Amino acid sequence: MNNLTSLEGGPKYVGGNFDCSNNILTDLKGSPKEVDGNFYCQNNKITTLKGSPKSVGSFFCYKNKITNLKGCPKYITDD
Repeated sequence: MNNLTSLEGGPKYVGGNFDCSNNILTDLKGSPKEVDGNFYCQNNKITTLKGSPKSVGSFFCYKNKITNLKGCPKYITDD
């Protein structure tokens, strides 16, 4: 746990996995736009998926306060 409250200023592209789980994020603004591997954001306080990457391998967002899937990744390749 890093106590992250924001992903602003992070990378725009990640060639492997991106893990921001176990923090105190409330949204995904500033997350990478494309993640070739898996995107982990579970166990935060996220209420909206707006700002999610457009493309990921797999998307793990359980243990949050999400009420709908608006803004979720457009492409999940699950290789």
